[in-house]
Amino acid sequence: MSGSTEGEAPSPGHPLDGGCLCGRLRYRITAMTSAYWCHCTQCRKASGSAALPWVSVPREAFAVTAGEPARFASSPGVARSFCGSCGSPILFEKAGERDVDVTLGTLDTPDAVRGRVNAVNMVFIGASNELGEFRAGVSAALLGAVTAVVV
Repeated sequence: MSGSTEGEAPSPGHPLDGGCLCGRLRYRITAMTSAYWCHCTQCRKASGSAALPWVSVPREAFAVTAGEPARFASSPGVARSFCGSCGSPILFEKAGERDVDVTLGTLDTPDAVRGRVNAVNMVFIGASNELGEFRAGVSAALLGAVTAVVV
C-alpha cells in the first residue's frame, strides 16, 4: 500500500509513509492530531536547526515498517528515536502521553499536512529568558518561512 498523496491528511485508507535519510528506517502514520514547530533547546540540538516541525500522532497510529530505531533518553520520561545509521531524528515519546511526535521533514509527502502548522502552533518551552533575543530577532523571519513553506 502506498502512502498518501499531496494534500491528503493521513487516515487508515490513506496513510502517510516516511523514513530516514539513508532509507533503512521506515514508518507509517494513519492519523494525526496536530502539527507544530518547537524550538526548545533539546529540539534545536537534536535537529541542528533553529526549530523543528513535528506532527503529533496517536501512539496506535504510528508503526515502524522497516528497520529498528535507535533510542536516546533525552530527559526523564522522554525518548527520542532516530536512525542509528544516518542519524535522522524520527520520533519523540513522552511517558504517559497519548500522542507521539514525528518529525515532519521525514514524511515522504510533508505537504499532506499543509495548513496545519502556523504561528499559533509555535512552541516556546522554557523560553522566557533563554530565547528572548531569538524571538525578537529571528521569529518574524522564521514565521515568514513557515508560512511560505507549509501553509
